[in-house]
Amino acid sequence: MENTLHIKVVQRLSELLNTREAATALFHIVEEQRSTRVEFDFRNVEFMSRSFADQFHKERLKIKKENDLVIVISNANEEIRTILKSVAQTQNK
Repeated sequence: MENTLHIKVVQRLSELLNTREAATALFHIVEEQRSTRVEFDFRNVEFMSRSFADQFHKERLKIKKENDLVIVISNANEEIRTILKSVAQTQNK
């Protein structure tokens, strides 16, 4: 049975995501839970810096590898989706 951890990013952090430390903090929440699926809800997030996106991607890859998790991004606006996609393409090369 799939156990989903739903993380509302704005409630945990802010509508402005600026630092690598903030990205790492989100994944500390995931590490503390026993879930097979994690949904990061980016509703109402207005800005994501490149450094946040870079660290978010690194943490996502690390935790997926270590824990075999399904990680879902939901309710991200076009700018958030674009920067996450851009960072993923850069790091996967």
